[in-house]
Amino acid sequence: MKSNSKIKQLLTRSLLASSVLFCSLHGMAQQGRAVIADPKIGAISITDMAGFRLDEAYIQPNELVKLKIPLLNNNHGQALPAGSCKIKIGFGSKLVLDPSFDLNATAMNSYFQWSSSMNSGQLQITGELIEALPANITEVDVALKVKGTVIGKSTITANFLITNHNTFTVLSDEDGTNNSAFLQYTVTNRQAPVSVTTVTDVVKEGCAVTVSFSTDREINLARYDVEVSKDGITFEKVASLNAAGSLSYNSSFELPSSLQLEKLQLRVKSVQSNGKLIYSAGKSISGICKTLPLKLSVYPNPVSTGVDKIVIAAAQGNFDGKYKVKMMDMSGKTVLAKELTLAGVQSFPLELTTIAGGKYLLQITTTDNVQLGVLKFEKL
Repeated sequence: MKSNSKIKQLLTRSLLASSVLFCSLHGMAQQGRAVIADPKIGAISITDMAGFRLDEAYIQPNELVKLKIPLLNNNHGQALPAGSCKIKIGFGSKLVLDPSFDLNATAMNSYFQWSSSMNSGQLQITGELIEALPANITEVDVALKVKGTVIGKSTITANFLITNHNTFTVLSDEDGTNNSAFLQYTVTNRQAPVSVTTVTDVVKEGCAVTVSFSTDREINLARYDVEVSKDGITFEKVASLNAAGSLSYNSSFELPSSLQLEKLQLRVKSVQSNGKLIYSAGKSISGICKTLPLKLSVYPNPVSTGVDKIVIAAAQGNFDGKYKVKMMDMSGKTVLAKELTLAGVQSFPLELTTIAGGKYLLQITTTDNVQLGVLKFEKL
């Protein structure tokens, strides 16, 4: 009997050990699964309620604004497992959440469970990942409705934290340097200064005009229009370029015949995203187009046997009028002479007829014998 009792005890202990070992191995297998991804936070910005960018150094007291924080997950095609991440957003000491704003209406609320609390004198919003965040999310803005309550400076912070607090699948972050962002801001009664655009230089060559201009700030700007006027009252747009986050720009245009006058006024119009217009000071320029000397070339050169024509081209300027073309051999004997009427072209063909192989000179003049150039070419 004692022997049977001992056998039963040994079997019981063996089964218990096997059960514990199985659970342990199962838990290790679950915890051992891993996902590598790259959750990111983009640059924080503040906009008005219509979505237009505001200058964070001039947030007006009690003005409702939107705090936009881009979230991204775009590496490896891996979803972020539920329970693996939290987002923490600190408002600083000068901003509060608008009482009428419902956190449940925050973007991505089907993936994050949002809550708020006070932490070290600032409001903190926490988003806990409760559903797997799909892969290849390139940018989704968490937009929060806030307002400034206290005059002064502070800082908004945002962190995409890898916590693995409630998941069997361990998330590993490929790049931990892009999980946080911050934005310094100021709540003040002072109005934000208007962007100032200044024309810094105008270079004119022939009818081609290049305008250089600068701006001291580029908040909420959509594009720049270069405008020219004959009387300083009515302006005509001659060029346009999109704002590209730079403090200096260059824009080039050709003066149309309607603006080829002795004196013109030029200005740059800055167009804000909300449609508001800001103008630079006007700058006087000459609208007279100086004729550029023709820079001539000939091709092909040398001319292969069997090729019966060449092309005379102007790398600068145009052929516009009547011209004489004379071809001479190296002794000065004329072997070909032709008169042409051309209208605003940069090149024209010249038939070689039956000239013999050798080296030649091509002389191009106007009909009143103003020489434009002499070209050398060879026929093989």
